[in-house]
Amino acid sequence: MFEVETDVSRASELLRQMNDEGVTVKLMAVHTGYSYQQTWKFLAGEANPTPEFLNRLFVATGDLRIVGLITMGRPCFFHLCDLPHPTVRTAEFLHETIEQRQKDIDCERYVLQILADGKISETDRPAVEAYNKSFYEAIKHAFIIHDSLVEEFEKSAGKP
Repeated sequence: MFEVETDVSRASELLRQMNDEGVTVKLMAVHTGYSYQQTWKFLAGEANPTPEFLNRLFVATGDLRIVGLITMGRPCFFHLCDLPHPTVRTAEFLHETIEQRQKDIDCERYVLQILADGKISETDRPAVEAYNKSFYEAIKHAFIIHDSLVEEFEKSAGKP
C-alpha cells in the first residue's frame, strides 16, 4: 500500500470525470468496498480519498489517471503487469488499440518537434493540452500492444 496526500479538488475532478465516463459512484463504491455515501463525499470534494480507496479503484479500473493523481503529476515508473485488460483480445479490439496507438504516436511526434525547436508558443497550446490529456491512455495502449505481442510471440515459440 502507498502513502499519499492528494489534492481534494484534483481527486474530486477526476472522480467526477470517471463518473461521467460510466464508472458511477455506485460502481466505485462496489469496487472499493467503501460506502456509497463515503464515495460520494470523495466525488463531491467533501473528503480526500484515502490511499486505500485510490489503490482499490486503480486495481478495479486500470485507469492510469489515478496514478497521475497519486503522484501529483510527478513522473514515476512502475510495472504494469497487474493492469486490468481484456483476457480475450479480439482482432477488432487489437485493431482499434493499434489505430489509437498510431494516433498517440503522431501526437508524441508533434510534441517532440515542439520541444526540439525550443520555441513553445501559444499556438502549441492545443497540441500540448491534447498530449497531456491523452498521456495515461497512451501508456495503456502501449502496454496492451506490448502484452499482446509478447503473448503471441510466446505462443509461436511454443511457450504456454
